Amino acid sequence: MHHRRRGTYHLIRWLPEPSLAGRRIPVLLVEPDHGTILYEAWWYFTCRETATKSDSWKIVAARTIGRFYDSCRVEGLADKILGNELPPTYAENLIQKYLTRLQFGTLEADGHDPTGLNWNPTSEKDVYNAIYHLRRFLLKLDDHMGNTSCAATRFARGAVNALAIERRRAKSPLFNSQPKTQSVWTAATAAHPIIRARGFPLQLLPRLISTGCRRNHPIMEFRGPNGAPTTASDFNINLLMAVLLMAGGGLRTSEIFHIYVDDVSPTEVRLYHPSEGQVYDGHRVVRRDIYLQRVFGLKPRHLIRGQQKAGWKNIEITESGNWSPVYFLPGWQQWFYEVFRAYRQYVMKDRTHHPYLFVSTDAASACDPWTIGALRKAFEKALNKIGVEQRHSDGTTPHGMRHAYGQALVNAGVHPILIKTCMHHCDLDSQLVYTRPDPGKVNKQLQEAYAASFAEASSSRPYASGITTESILDYNFTADPLGMFRQLELEPQHGFR
Repeated sequence: MHHRRRGTYHLIRWLPEPSLAGRRIPVLLVEPDHGTILYEAWWYFTCRETATKSDSWKIVAARTIGRFYDSCRVEGLADKILGNELPPTYAENLIQKYLTRLQFGTLEADGHDPTGLNWNPTSEKDVYNAIYHLRRFLLKLDDHMGNTSCAATRFARGAVNALAIERRRAKSPLFNSQPKTQSVWTAATAAHPIIRARGFPLQLLPRLISTGCRRNHPIMEFRGPNGAPTTASDFNINLLMAVLLMAGGGLRTSEIFHIYVDDVSPTEVRLYHPSEGQVYDGHRVVRRDIYLQRVFGLKPRHLIRGQQKAGWKNIEITESGNWSPVYFLPGWQQWFYEVFRAYRQYVMKDRTHHPYLFVSTDAASACDPWTIGALRKAFEKALNKIGVEQRHSDGTTPHGMRHAYGQALVNAGVHPILIKTCMHHCDLDSQLVYTRPDPGKVNKQLQEAYAASFAEASSSRPYASGITTESILDYNFTADPLGMFRQLELEPQHGFR
């Protein structure tokens, strides 16, 4: 027997879906004791556009749909009831009530809950995510009901009718949470502000690499002629290469685990889409998911579960064959190749069970694909060696390397359009969380401007005289990221220096 949490009318279970070649999707059980599923949610997660999303994206969507179903259930919309038309009042405030309950909770001051849902208040971020996923689900459901002759459930009819009502409302949070003339980014930030993320402190990188990545006990098997120490024997060479790719090439932590041995050529490192990227299988060029299945009996790592899983966030693909080059900061590419040569000579061995670049050097799992868990453990150990605690707020995490890379591009004067390409972002505004200046730089800019204003005391606008359009744009003080294009008119385009 299934047990559901108090205050819910559904359970979420991950089950294999035959129509998606056995890939697992979240299924909402609305009558757990009888195995009844919420058909509309099942159909939604089997749609091609949704099936390609990450597991983390799907679970947030499933929770949103499940809570919306619970809220509708409280209003009398039971999924199992098909007969009779719905009174107009049923759909009148379904979405409004759901969002209100989500934001403020359902518990009254005395602890009484007339709905029985027992929801606690949620953050603006969670409400924004719920609006996004609910809107997407309802719009897709509306299209589906218009293209099928199947009898719709009361839940589906009520949800679609509620969607139609929200479309007609002048200030519906589902469609009009911001003026339509504003950019998508502005709409997102209004409800879900982008907080500046800290990059890994650059002053710590030399010690992290020279001391943190050094092994306590060398691997004698990787020693050179006459037992001479090598980079492979005396350093955690996996961690060292990962740091060079993340801090010097801006890669996400998960992305390095999709790199094949052959993706590293003498002149460049390529980042392929883990499923759709092309690879030569010895006879012809095929997709990577086909190659992995036929040659190794594996699935791409972003489609599996367990320790070997490595996520994937959509990136800007610039080359035919579904790949983009890794753009190293000046000097870092040469450094990476020096380490890679040692890795290739001492660590890389013939492997018949996978094509991945990073392999474990532990005796128990030698030559198996290296894992994200192993990277995180090694990274934390390296920080401990140099007396640094791992904290997201300080940027001392593996992903903090990518943030440091983005800040380095800004400090070098690289144009936002080039930063977008270097960081493989699909949108210009995605870089803002990486490139927004830290408070120290903002204060320094203001102090310099204030000092300059006194130097020009005769000016009619003394307190503004030291602040130039160029200096403001350099630090992205404008709220609209599309304002970055103004730099095209006011200053020359900057490339790598």
